[in-house]
Amino acid sequence: VILKDEDSARCKWPLAIVDEVFKSKDGLVRKVKLRFADTQIDKKGKRIKDQKILERPIHKWVVLIEALN
Repeated sequence: VILKDEDSARCKWPLAIVDEVFKSKDGLVRKVKLRFADTQIDKKGKRIKDQKILERPIHKWVVLIEALN
């Protein structure tokens, strides 16, 4: 998914992975747990910073769908 950030331009929004979904009492997904990391890596190809985990409502991220030819 793409993590929306109102303080950044759309081309700067980070990619994230959905780790867990939280359903409401009516059975619909309202919130998810997202995992993402900074894109900076060192000379050995390892991340400089640890991954971050956030809980976000569904309207704060965008699902990426595979394009069919």
